[in-house]
Amino acid sequence: MTTNKQKENKMNTVKLTELEKDLVDYIADLEHSTDGHGLGGWIDTRDFNMNIYRGVMSSLTKKKVAFFEQDKSMGNRYENTNIWA
Repeated sequence: MTTNKQKENKMNTVKLTELEKDLVDYIADLEHSTDGHGLGGWIDTRDFNMNIYRGVMSSLTKKKVAFFEQDKSMGNRYENTNIWA
């Protein structure tokens, strides 16, 4: 019999595609960290084919593996350069 506490502690397994895994590995290899609740870093859109990786990022967000937001801290000149993961 499974108790409620055991159900709460059960980790969910999420299946990732190769591209999703590549992006997660890339983020994990970055030197940035957030507030201690996970990994974070800059994704330079010049290093990735964004026609493909926008879908990868969307999929990771839907799977609740990661979230992404556009970096606007550098002003309009650089607004399409970096995405914070």
